[in-house]
Amino acid sequence: MSLVKSYWLEQQEREAAAARIAVQAGVLLECSYCGELIDLFGDITDAYRLANHLISKGEGGLGSNRRAVTDAIKAAVDNAGFECRCDATWRRDGV
Repeated sequence: MSLVKSYWLEQQEREAAAARIAVQAGVLLECSYCGELIDLFGDITDAYRLANHLISKGEGGLGSNRRAVTDAIKAAVDNAGFECRCDATWRRDGV
């Protein structure tokens, strides 16, 4: 596998783990229908604390780079919407 592809896969895994941590910490919610992440305006430091705890225990497949994980959590929260696609569609259709 090329170096670029392995870096890309590592980044994708880190972003997925960061999203899972943000959901576990109550900062984000994953829509049960479409799977999109919704920002719950929770305290992002709860997600950072959970990530640091998991890194210290060696769990979650996060590696040891705490800065990269916290950056990924911040990106996941920043990229989350205020509502998901299916919620907006239902509201538009009057359902």
